[in-house]
Amino acid sequence: MNKYPTLSDMDISRPEEIRDYSLFSEKDMDVLKVYYKRKEGSLLPRRKVFKFPKRSRPFADTVDNQSSPQLREPSPTLLKAVSELHELLKGKKEAVDHKEQIVRRLEQLEAEVKTNVAEIKSLLDRL
Repeated sequence: MNKYPTLSDMDISRPEEIRDYSLFSEKDMDVLKVYYKRKEGSLLPRRKVFKFPKRSRPFADTVDNQSSPQLREPSPTLLKAVSELHELLKGKKEAVDHKEQIVRRLEQLEAEVKTNVAEIKSLLDRL
């Protein structure tokens, strides 16, 4: 039996390589980013992004067919995935200083931008 069924359903086949995750909201979506620790030269992505639509339900029961305010709730799949990620990472989570974590993410972003710029320059050279 798979230890992380929700992550498997999300096509995460190597949970042992997950190093971190982040969660934030964009309008009517919750966005989960999963970050991987890959070996040098690996062609596999260093992160995967998953978007989950928020569920709507009435804030209160309506008695006379009046529209009530809507309450936005996270997807049950998202809640299960975050629970599995928390379980997965709690054993190997390093006590990392918040500043250090931001620096690592910035370095990762810089590397991604550098790769994208090189790819775009290559495309321009071909024209």
